[in-house]
Amino acid sequence: MNPRIYESGQVARYHCNPRMSLFRQTNADHQWGCVILILQLHPDPSINLIRAAATHDCGEIDAGDLSHPVKRSNPEHAAAHDALEAEKAEAMGVPRPQLTNEEARWLKLADRLESFLYMKMYGTLHQWQLSQIQELLDRASELGVTDQVCTLMELEEVDA
Repeated sequence: MNPRIYESGQVARYHCNPRMSLFRQTNADHQWGCVILILQLHPDPSINLIRAAATHDCGEIDAGDLSHPVKRSNPEHAAAHDALEAEKAEAMGVPRPQLTNEEARWLKLADRLESFLYMKMYGTLHQWQLSQIQELLDRASELGVTDQVCTLMELEEVDA
């Protein structure tokens, strides 16, 4: 086993965000949160989806992390970074499981929802724009879990 795989869980999230970096969430915290959300929301998650959720940010130990605003405003840069992150993870012995399109949507929902819930827990939701919340709810609607996600977000249930 490569000890860097274990160490990759200690990469700090939100390091580019002065308000959020104070809370020192690690990739291990985040990835666990994604796994738990998938287990709560998905009716029958595959082992590949659970593995992907548990390891999706391991490559950041060498590739670094890009903030969501940077990824959103520079999709080509985000895609290149994602490829680099996958390459670095695989070099450590953490290949990315092959996901179906639907599984990839589940992982993206869990990834974004975990971020929302983490910021909510620390009272920093003001950093989420209404369009980002709507995007999250749209993802939930596509997967048929709008009511459950609204409950987790502590929002009024919405018509999908």
